[in-house]
Amino acid sequence: MKKNARLGIIASLSLALVASTVVVASQASAADVVAAAKTYVANSLSAKSGFTPPAVGAKAQKRGATIGFVASDLSNGGITGVLAGVKQAAAKLGWTIKVYDGQATPSGRTTAMNAAIADKVDALILGGTDATEQAAQVVAATDAGIPTFGWHSGPTPGPSLGMKTNVTTDPLVVSRTAASYAIAKSGTKKFGVVIFTDSQYQVAIAKSDAIAAEIRKDKYGTVLEIKDTPISSTSQLMPAIISSMLQKY
Repeated sequence: MKKNARLGIIASLSLALVASTVVVASQASAADVVAAAKTYVANSLSAKSGFTPPAVGAKAQKRGATIGFVASDLSNGGITGVLAGVKQAAAKLGWTIKVYDGQATPSGRTTAMNAAIADKVDALILGGTDATEQAAQVVAATDAGIPTFGWHSGPTPGPSLGMKTNVTTDPLVVSRTAASYAIAKSGTKKFGVVIFTDSQYQVAIAKSDAIAAEIRKDKYGTVLEIKDTPISSTSQLMPAIISSMLQKY
């Protein structure tokens, strides 16, 4: 056998070995992604870990205080649920809650913020109102001696964006949980995902981007589309959107 022929056979065998190794590694990697998703979902549902509130809360700062609650949109069930909790706590503390509805628009939220500041409330709670969007108003409140606290008003928990603190779930954890559920549920079957978001809110964008990143790790999953839809209009828009998606995909 000629030397060149022998080299050609060796090269072919080497390429075949490399190709088969890549295929096996790819299959193992795909299986690992699905297995990891199933484990993550199982652990999440078991509630073995998570936030444990402190046994003793903070001391009330001022008896008879008036707190402004600036809601991003009072038609949002999550926000109204938080407002109900705030009112319950206020009743125990002897505080008064004044509610300002941002009416699901940037201009509406600015008007609500300005009204609360003009009323000289003792503190502000942003109920889903984006602190980045309302940065000028947060500064104005701070300058007026009004501390601002957020609920889902920024992408990360803790002090940020001029707020004393922002109470929120970690968007990356929420996103991973949602994506992992889809991956675990589908297993080794191919599936497509449409992710809904609302670009008015930084936290919504952070979540939808993270969900997409997780889905793209799975060889069986495809991100079909990231659909920007105002959360305040979902009840009106979703029937037509779903119909369109079914026809499109």
